Amino acid sequence: PWWRDLIFSSVPTLDGDGTIWADYKPAGTPGYAWDTSNPADEARLNVALNAAVRSRVASPFGAAGATNLYEFFLTHFSDVDKQGHEYGVSTEWNTRDTYLGAITNKTAAIQQIISAIDNQTVLVITSDHGHVKRGGHGGVSDVLRNVPVVFYTKGRALAPAAPAAFLASQGPRFGVYENTDFAATMTALLGVPAPRQTT
Repeated sequence: PWWRDLIFSSVPTLDGDGTIWADYKPAGTPGYAWDTSNPADEARLNVALNAAVRSRVASPFGAAGATNLYEFFLTHFSDVDKQGHEYGVSTEWNTRDTYLGAITNKTAAIQQIISAIDNQTVLVITSDHGHVKRGGHGGVSDVLRNVPVVFYTKGRALAPAAPAAFLASQGPRFGVYENTDFAATMTALLGVPAPRQTT
């Protein structure tokens, strides 16, 4: 019957530990409908994306030193995740090192935000997951579940320098926190009650 063919000849790519996200399969992969996923095409797309992101990330804050226009501003740099899924995060798999390139491009956008925020603004940088070396996530290994979180405020004794300089001078501080801790911390910073499900 037809279902036997589906099971034995069309098994979908698994999305999980050590696999590539099914939406980001290279061109030529059976069942892949997009025209190309060539690294050169991705690089050109990244240039356009970075230009768009940089102009939009800093603009909500107005000119440096101006009053911030938002009480809460959230941005998600999805191309970092896309590079990890598509090409992997280590040069063993990602020979062009596009993952590190995407991260490096985002540091410029983050620096724009740091330059524009005032002394009362808390900058939080985190991730929703990690990647295995060849790209992908969904498993239970530490590299997937343990992610960094950086809290930074200008003009405070806790953070007298830019985040990178501060971390270099102090050294990293490690602790284990749950997502529920993160949600409660963010709502406390915003001055709103923590959602019941996070306590």
